[in-house]
Amino acid sequence: MKKFYCILFCALLHNLGMAQNSDIRPTVDTLLLQIDKLDEHIDTKHLKLNFKKFLFLLRNYEEVERSFKGEILFGLNGIEVDNSEQFVLRTGFSLSKGTYPFEFELSADIQAQTTNGVFKETVSKVSISYDYHFNDNNPLNTESYLFVNRSNNSLLGIDQRYEIGGGIIFNAYSGRTRKCEDPKIKDKKILKRRLTEEGFKNLSKIWGYDNDHKIMSEKDFMTCDSICTLKTFINKDQQTSLKESRQRFDYINRKKYSKQRLLLLLGLNYELEKTAEELSLYYRDSSRTQSFEPTNTYRLVIRPGWQIKGSNYSFSIKPYFKLGLLENLTNEVREGIYSDERLDFWVDVISKFTFEFTKNIALEIAHNYFYDHAPNRAFFNIAGPGEPEDYRLFEAEKKFTSLTFGFKYKL
Repeated sequence: MKKFYCILFCALLHNLGMAQNSDIRPTVDTLLLQIDKLDEHIDTKHLKLNFKKFLFLLRNYEEVERSFKGEILFGLNGIEVDNSEQFVLRTGFSLSKGTYPFEFELSADIQAQTTNGVFKETVSKVSISYDYHFNDNNPLNTESYLFVNRSNNSLLGIDQRYEIGGGIIFNAYSGRTRKCEDPKIKDKKILKRRLTEEGFKNLSKIWGYDNDHKIMSEKDFMTCDSICTLKTFINKDQQTSLKESRQRFDYINRKKYSKQRLLLLLGLNYELEKTAEELSLYYRDSSRTQSFEPTNTYRLVIRPGWQIKGSNYSFSIKPYFKLGLLENLTNEVREGIYSDERLDFWVDVISKFTFEFTKNIALEIAHNYFYDHAPNRAFFNIAGPGEPEDYRLFEAEKKFTSLTFGFKYKL
């Protein structure tokens, strides 16, 4: 297990270092200091002005990409009758940095309830994740990911669960992803259908459209091949940096603002779980309590997904399928001659709808359905005194459904 942790940590440091090396700001600052020298080589002020706009555009995109972005979530539901009251509180936050080639996110989501003034945490999750796009030929189509999270769910009797894992995500974005792709006028309508309004505007700026979405002169610095025209002013390394930076922000824009995304995640998780001290088990209308030893297991994770975005809304659905591996493929409990063996798998379906009232304020509606095919369970003798033994299988809650409403505020 230590070796597994070491591999994940080293991969994280390596990929993070590679991503940080692509900062375009030093190159932009150097060129801005030398911008007046363009008069010695270029006769038109129009080109000089466009070049400055292009440099400031890249610099602004870099500032946004390098800065941390945060969100705060808050929601509250209340129920009150004559003799009791119950309030369900949901709160959380997320802190992220980067989009392409790497993305880092720290998030927390807590649901708690107060019943007659007694506070109880019911469901919570804290997660750290890191994604990295590693394929240069199809840069948005594949990405690796690593994550660590801690969660609990008192409704399912889970006191603590820790997970660490990684894998590969295969993506299909509605925006195209071919390398150094300069959109042509004939592709204009296609791109407009595939990107949100904001994404199409950003793409127009990146590739040098004017307000009528026509390609500027080939001599303009904002077209795909013209950066190399002033070799006396921009050296080869700077030319390469500008091209790569513009292409990177093209990918960022398509990842953020593609109207649709299909994905398939394949991964391996290592899971540690501790249940409640006296876990409630049920058989029809009867219940028993029993303690269980903490468990650890490897799980194969398969997660297809679909996401659609509009100008002020988004919807996503991501069903997780988690299956035990090797000796943990099945789970068996036994009491004397009685036994119960099941395939050990989970299904966890997460759906989210977000509607933005402004750029900073949004409503989020989230639905979560969880099913555990092999929950903690045990045989108990339900026979009364003097009656023959009658063993029945009692099991913990295996289904969980939640529908939550909350408001998001972007920092």
